[in-house]
Amino acid sequence: RTGDYRRVARAIVDMEIRGAPAIGVAAAYALALATAEAASRGGDGFIEALSEARREIESTRPTAYNLF
Repeated sequence: RTGDYRRVARAIVDMEIRGAPAIGVAAAYALALATAEAASRGGDGFIEALSEARREIESTRPTAYNLF
């Protein structure tokens, strides 16, 4: 259990999370965590932080690209 999107992304990379449905749910959770973290930045900072998080999450499993 974690509140950090980076930890969720690492779990996907390390294959601690397996299977398309589980990866999809974990990626959505990671994006929700990233959104909460980025909210404090406001405006352009929010968009930039969220875009960076999305790229990081998306790059976790190149073979599961269509899940993202």
